[in-house]
Amino acid sequence: MTDTGTIIGSLLSRIVAPKAEEPQSPPPAPAPTRNILTGNNMKGLAIEMVKTFGVILAIFLAVNMFSQRIRVTGESMLPNFQDGEIGLVNKSAYNKGPIPRGDVIVFIRPATMTEPSKELIKRVIGLPGETIEIKDDGIVYINGKALSEPYVKQEPLIGTGSWTIGKDEIFVMGDNRNGSQDSRHWGTLNISNVIGKVDVIYWPLKAIRAVPGWDYSPGKSK
Repeated sequence: MTDTGTIIGSLLSRIVAPKAEEPQSPPPAPAPTRNILTGNNMKGLAIEMVKTFGVILAIFLAVNMFSQRIRVTGESMLPNFQDGEIGLVNKSAYNKGPIPRGDVIVFIRPATMTEPSKELIKRVIGLPGETIEIKDDGIVYINGKALSEPYVKQEPLIGTGSWTIGKDEIFVMGDNRNGSQDSRHWGTLNISNVIGKVDVIYWPLKAIRAVPGWDYSPGKSK
């Protein structure tokens, strides 16, 4: 027979003896930190920057191809345009058709004996092939017919005369007839010098507006 004390001692030793610790697996290594300035990330960043720059450049070229800014300088277009206003010029406005009377345009005025060439903003009054006459009453006559101009600041006091417009020319005048240097002073304007039509004034913000031409038949903006 087995000694009872021996059996009890064996059982107690199993209960009291410390349990051997099981080996533990090492903790997972932390994920490597990605550095956007090195490796593939740097390459991807460079590609995105090139794409963004390309889009910006394309937009810039497109805007400048079809439009440009104009800053009104002086008082020659009062009361309809104020000194310091800034607008956009539509450079493609006349690509498919003639320049209509009443449009406000920007053009390069040829150099004179006293001044270099420069960009100006005026209104189209006379068209190719017409004869313009300005009499002492200040009224403009187109081929002998008086032109109604309610947009003019005040009755003109200067600039009488008669002009015959060539086939590739127009006659332009400021709305402030008594404060404008225009075709009355330096002659007709070659159409090739026209940059485009003023479509909108966008600065200052309180002056934002579209710039329509003038329709002389019903006598209103078009």
